[in-house]
Amino acid sequence: MTDDTLRRAQPDDPDIAPVWGAKKAEIRWSAEECSDFSTTTKQLFKQWDVLVWKGNEVLSRLWFDNNNQTRQQIADP
Repeated sequence: MTDDTLRRAQPDDPDIAPVWGAKKAEIRWSAEECSDFSTTTKQLFKQWDVLVWKGNEVLSRLWFDNNNQTRQQIADP
């Protein structure tokens, strides 16, 4: 998927959309506020501190590989 395709798909994905919107608005929701969301959405909210924007509005997650290098994993719709 291209960044442009992801940029359009992420806000429409039922699991990613709530996190995408909250991250865009910089509003961190509590566990109680997330209780009605899917398991996937809840897991994304739990990773809030490592969620970042790749390029222009593509949500991704930072992680460290075996060589302690920072990598980005795209939240794939």
